[in-house]
Amino acid sequence: MFELKEVSRNVHTIKCNYKSGWEQWVLLSSDQHWDHPYCNEKLLVKHFDQAVERNAIIIMPGDFLCGMQTKFDKRGSKGKVKLENAVDNYVDSLVETAAKFLAPYAANIAVYGRGNHEQSFIKRHETDLVQRVVNEVNRLRPDTKIYSGGYGGYVKFMFERGSKSDKHSINLKYRHSGGSLGEVTKGVLGVDRMAKAFPDADIIVTGDNHEEWQMTIMQERLSNFGKIEHKEQLHIKLPTYKEEYRDGYAGFHVERDAPPKPIGGMWLRFYYEKDKIKFETIRAK
Repeated sequence: MFELKEVSRNVHTIKCNYKSGWEQWVLLSSDQHWDHPYCNEKLLVKHFDQAVERNAIIIMPGDFLCGMQTKFDKRGSKGKVKLENAVDNYVDSLVETAAKFLAPYAANIAVYGRGNHEQSFIKRHETDLVQRVVNEVNRLRPDTKIYSGGYGGYVKFMFERGSKSDKHSINLKYRHSGGSLGEVTKGVLGVDRMAKAFPDADIIVTGDNHEEWQMTIMQERLSNFGKIEHKEQLHIKLPTYKEEYRDGYAGFHVERDAPPKPIGGMWLRFYYEKDKIKFETIRAK
C-alpha cells in the first residue's frame, strides 16, 4: 500500500508508487477526544473504516485523547469519563482501551501526533500517553508499525513510477495549533505566520480550536535555474469529533460563550493527471 519510514522523531516519509488512473487517499483526523463521552465515536469509526476500504493513510495531528479525569486534575468531572475508563487504574485503562480501538486500523495509521491535552498530561502526570498508546498498538499488531509524532512535524510524500525522472514529492506540515485561536477569526490570522515560518510545506494541517476551513496562500519562489515561479501552499484547519456544545444547556464550553463546532475530519486525495501529482480535499462528514 505505502512504505512508511521515520527520518527523525517528527519527520516521516511515505513512499507511494503511482501509475495512470492511480489515486491515494489520506484521512486527516484531529481532536477526536476519543475517551470523552461526547466524542462522536460512531462517526469516527465510519471514517476509519472508510480509510481501510480506500487503503488510505491516516494522519492524526494530536488530541486523540482528553486525559482529563485523573483525581489530581482540577478540570476532571465524574460525568466526563467513559464507563470503561471509570476504574482505579485510569491511566492504564486509557492506554489499553485506546490501543485496542486503534489496533484494527494500525496498517493505515502513519503518524499519531501530540496535542495540547497529551502534552499537558506529560507535565501533570509525568507519563507520555501518546508513546504508550503507540507502543501498545505496535505490540498488539506486530505485523505493522505506527509512529508517534511531535506537536508539530513533517510527513514527506514521495511518489515514484519506475524511472528517476518520474519522481514527485509533496511536503505536509502538521502542527496541532495554528498560532491563533480567535473565536471570531477562527484561527485564520495564524496562516500568514505559518506561511512565513514553513516555506517548504506544500500543505499545512492544524487542529486545536475545533474549527474547519481551508485557505490557499500564493508564494513567489526562485528556481535553481533563475526562473520566477508561483507556488501554492494549502492551509487546512481540522474540526473535532467532540460534540461539546450539545443542546447548549450548560457546561464549560457553553458557559465561556463558545458556539457549536463542526464535527468530522478531512480527506486528502492524491492523483496523477497530465504528468503531475495533484491533490484535492473532501470533507469527511
